[in-house]
Amino acid sequence: MAYLPAKVLFSSFGRILDLQLIYAMSQYLFSTLLLVFSSFFILGCASSGSIMKGHQQGLFAEITWLEGNQMPMITEDGEAMIGRSGGRGIQRTILIFPAVQASAMASDNGFFDLGDRKPIARVQSDANGRLFVELPVGIYSVFSQEEEGLWANIFDGTNTVNPVEIQEGRITKLQMEINYQAAF
Repeated sequence: MAYLPAKVLFSSFGRILDLQLIYAMSQYLFSTLLLVFSSFFILGCASSGSIMKGHQQGLFAEITWLEGNQMPMITEDGEAMIGRSGGRGIQRTILIFPAVQASAMASDNGFFDLGDRKPIARVQSDANGRLFVELPVGIYSVFSQEEEGLWANIFDGTNTVNPVEIQEGRITKLQMEINYQAAF
């Protein structure tokens, strides 16, 4: 009968323990991440669900406000980077027009003048910035009513201002960040 030297035996035993520890930690990490992501999903569905309850087609939007210095900075200790602060939900009047090209209206720093055009929908977001509006199938431009005028800062490849497409039997989601008082 051959015996393994003690050094080889303990070395192999140590590797087995290391592998078992790594496996256990990965299982714990996986289950923790799964719990966190499922919680965000469930809470997200619950928070938007009351607004969209009973609706089958239209626009669900989350309107956020962002202001101040958003430039990345190095902290005083020189090691950490401070990034964007993220927006907060805000109550705003949102106007929805049939798709509008930026070249078809006057603009000044993201504020637009649509002249005598009438919106097809005017809706108020709640205190958390969420809203839902039923819309027929089509492509629309979404603006926020600000003191300075109608505001939007997103354009597609055809220069349509803040476009959203509503499809048959679907709810389209829009994240609209109002950031004209932020510095990047």
